[in-house]
Amino acid sequence: MKKLFFLLLGVYLFASNLNWYSDYKKAFEVAKKENKYVMVDISKHDCPPCEFMKDTVMSGGDVVKILNSKFVLVEYYADADDIPEKFRKHYFNFTPAILFYTNDGKFITGVYGATSYTHFLEELKKIIKG
Repeated sequence: MKKLFFLLLGVYLFASNLNWYSDYKKAFEVAKKENKYVMVDISKHDCPPCEFMKDTVMSGGDVVKILNSKFVLVEYYADADDIPEKFRKHYFNFTPAILFYTNDGKFITGVYGATSYTHFLEELKKIIKG
């Protein structure tokens, strides 16, 4: 039982190490400086699929490693934040909407709705391979 507790604690602490920006302009500046991609997560409060993506899919070891090493993360809540015009073209009022951009602002792809850890990991790998 102790082993399970420490395993779950480790997963939680590791997942909580994702650094989210709320200012997309700053995020793109950092992405250019660090030669990373930008991932924009548009969620809503009280959205079970959104919570699943953050709590389960984006908390897995390889996903967290890739997100931390290759992406700058931006987070908006559609029910509380004003979604910047830049992202509205690829946001269809459906959450979660996870949008990927090059560091110079070109749209790459989007993941809409909840998806499995494996599928999300494969999407991340495709993006960084080009």
